[in-house]
Amino acid sequence: MQRTSGKAVSVLFLVMLAVPLAAQRGRRADAGSSAKSVYDSEEIGIKFPVPQGLELFTPEEPGPYTSFLSDRRIMYLVGASSRDVSVSARYSPNVTEADLKASKDTLDSNPPQAKLPGYKKISVRFIKIGAAADKDAVEHIYNVTSNDVPTTVRQVMFLHKGRGFTFICSAVERQYASADKRLFEPIFARMEFR
Repeated sequence: MQRTSGKAVSVLFLVMLAVPLAAQRGRRADAGSSAKSVYDSEEIGIKFPVPQGLELFTPEEPGPYTSFLSDRRIMYLVGASSRDVSVSARYSPNVTEADLKASKDTLDSNPPQAKLPGYKKISVRFIKIGAAADKDAVEHIYNVTSNDVPTTVRQVMFLHKGRGFTFICSAVERQYASADKRLFEPIFARMEFR
């Protein structure tokens, strides 16, 4: 099994952040949209209901996001009526509990996202996710400026079946509190792991 350093994992998470913010602003959400109400992958063992108001795109049904949904990206959710809200998810193979802890330590002390325009850390903490609230995760909430738009990002990292998953939830800053309550939190609270 290949070992991944915490620093390398943290840098990978930074790279994973940059694309979703750019992708959400450049395409229409209604072009080739998907009407699926549940994300369910037997291969990765994760299932959750898609919150009302978000449209689901996957590598199997990418709609206008074909080029974005590659390289271990498992799904992209975008606001049905607004491109100002999105959730993307990606995984990395061979990630361990030590890597997850090292990522949190890096986010606490020297987050790679600090290089992004307008970066301001709001919080970094361990949380529990899943329908049973028994899956450990690291949550990093911060503000950035994306294309001159103040944006709040909620990054949630966790392990499942030997893979490290990173979910990037983003919304324009003025809509974040509502989006987190109505769209983002329900994903993590209802997520099932198999």
